[in-house]
Amino acid sequence: MNFDEPYQLDLPTIWKGLPWGPITITITSDGAPVNLTGYTISAKTPLFSLAPTITDAANGIISLG
Repeated sequence: MNFDEPYQLDLPTIWKGLPWGPITITITSDGAPVNLTGYTISAKTPLFSLAPTITDAANGIISLG
């Protein structure tokens, strides 16, 4: 995977009020988390932003909203 280009990650349906824990990005072939240091992230639906933040860059953890 080339991290220099946008990548779409399709998540399951998110219902209003449904609690979501942190999302860990593990796309490497050995299952290790992707270090997100220096990356800009976005997450949105067709109607609104999910307000993502990188909460632990070294371990590839993103929190929504």
